[in-house]
Amino acid sequence: MINAIVYRKYTYRLAVCRDWELWESLNRSPSTVCFSERNYAWRLPPGFSPERASDVCKLFEGIHVMGSFFKHTAREKRLEPHGRSTVRNILLCQLSIGEPYSMQNDIYDYYNVTFVAKSFVREQVNYKSNIIGFLLQIRRMISCVVFHSYDRLSLRTVRWLLQNPISSNFHDLRIPVAPPQGLFLTEVVYAPEMFTHPFPYYRHSWDYPMEDFGSMDDAQTNA
Repeated sequence: MINAIVYRKYTYRLAVCRDWELWESLNRSPSTVCFSERNYAWRLPPGFSPERASDVCKLFEGIHVMGSFFKHTAREKRLEPHGRSTVRNILLCQLSIGEPYSMQNDIYDYYNVTFVAKSFVREQVNYKSNIIGFLLQIRRMISCVVFHSYDRLSLRTVRWLLQNPISSNFHDLRIPVAPPQGLFLTEVVYAPEMFTHPFPYYRHSWDYPMEDFGSMDDAQTNA
């Protein structure tokens, strides 16, 4: 069986306010720019250090057991006959300069954190026969990037989370999880074979020669 997806690319948008006076003013009276970014970025106060954030990004790259970034309750563990693998290969974790979502402004500095991997660990919840996936791994990784940039989380702690892959670690350390509104799936790359020999294979009506439809119409007319 062909593994369809080569990699997934996610982008998390950060909007960092440029100074404290402006930040406090916006808290009292939000501007139109604030509302334009409300659902599309994590708005942060001044003090964000791109250099410190990049240090955490470099730490995440490579093959890791991401158990500490996976919400897996004791009840779920008891119900599963076999434990899930949380080994993931993070092909890229990179901080870059971003841009406003819709309105040019002099309020925020924008940054994008890009994650590229074949797959990410997911929490799955069954609700009325539907499976809803909450992609918490990236949001927890973003928390580490952001809080280290503000000197609120040490690089040593991030290393410890990677070296001790236990699902309760993140909660036990009381690290807040990054909000979901800044996270976007920006690209999915499929294997070339999926376009020539897709699995499962489905034959659509336009895949049949036109003369086949002509013979079918004649048969229906004669009937």
